[in-house]
Amino acid sequence: MTEFPLQSGERPAAEAPDDLADDPRFSANEPVSPSGPLRVVVVSAGLSVPSSTRLLADRLGEAVARDLGAAQVPVRVDTVELRDLANDIAQNFTAGFPGPKLTAALDQVTGADAVIAVTPIFTASYSGLFKSFFDVLDQEALTGKPVLIAATGGTARHSLALEHALRPLFAYLRAVVVPTAVYAASEDWGNTDGLNRRIDRAAAELAALRESCAAALDTLAEARPDRLVVLGPGAGAEPTPYPSGAPGSFRGFGAAVDVVLGSGTPAPGADPLPASLAVGAWLLADHGWAACPVEGLAVGTGCPPARCAELGAGLAAGPARTALLVLGDGSACRTVKAPGYLDERAAPFDALAAEALGTADTAALAGLDPVLAEELGAAGRAPWQVLAGAAAGAGLAGKLLYDEAPYGVGYFVAAWS
Repeated sequence: MTEFPLQSGERPAAEAPDDLADDPRFSANEPVSPSGPLRVVVVSAGLSVPSSTRLLADRLGEAVARDLGAAQVPVRVDTVELRDLANDIAQNFTAGFPGPKLTAALDQVTGADAVIAVTPIFTASYSGLFKSFFDVLDQEALTGKPVLIAATGGTARHSLALEHALRPLFAYLRAVVVPTAVYAASEDWGNTDGLNRRIDRAAAELAALRESCAAALDTLAEARPDRLVVLGPGAGAEPTPYPSGAPGSFRGFGAAVDVVLGSGTPAPGADPLPASLAVGAWLLADHGWAACPVEGLAVGTGCPPARCAELGAGLAAGPARTALLVLGDGSACRTVKAPGYLDERAAPFDALAAEALGTADTAALAGLDPVLAEELGAAGRAPWQVLAGAAAGAGLAGKLLYDEAPYGVGYFVAAWS
């Protein structure tokens, strides 16, 4: 199973917008607890009443609610209408602090599990009101949070503003932007077939991105393990164990977020976690993991396949019932904007990995070429081959929960049981 972070956790109660308050799909009037519905916040920067921007925002919120509901995931959708906050946003710039209405809106976005951001396109870019709101939002509020971007405009010629203006903005804010952006030109409202397809696709991506890791962790908890080993790539060729309580941090990536593996108390003298295990620690804390003790194992990206298989067999041979949370990316060469640029071998490599992860094919994982994986920047190769060694002969079934490459990097989530 390979995973990346998505936001969840405590969700403060909030009043629903009037136009959604009577819609039972949004659970709008129920107080929200940590185990309550997912909070999706829609930010709409439309200026008129009614506006095509708000219409598109509502359509996207309804589609996400529908997709999550189909997966039996409770969801609550709230809308922040920036038109009503224009004066408050301007006063924040001059006074240096937000008023009560703006504070409530900022808190809604900060506390959301996922965000849908919709703006009209003015002069080939987002509107000033839209940008000003995200200027006053705390720069860490969207870190690791799934975001769906959308825009409206008078002509389809401005659709690329989503890619050259909105996507870079949310990348700077360290959000996880879904691959499909939705643009609605004036002519789209007369013939909505194409628009409906784009809305449905983007909504499905946001729902899948938000839920796949949580579903995988639920599978681990349902297995009732005696211990959980968080497994991910590390430096060198040899494995490095990490005890419960090992600290990790994302400060080197620009986010002031610190984590502790499997415990709220850092272990004295423990070495800091590598990035992969820090992601695992973050996922577990965010999920509220309490099913069993946790430890970590970093496997060097240069670890040979035979050694990986040996490590996996050793994990499976212990007396305790063991679960593995395995983290690692696919290739980093899927597009020209990917970290490793475009390599035509990347897509076939990732397709093979996704098929193996989705079917629990231990032989296919064990057969991944370490040289090719290194050339493609596929850091998950060694951890996946440890997984293959641990699960060999166990007769496990797999399910692929996510398979995309939003930044030109192969991301997968799978659950084996």
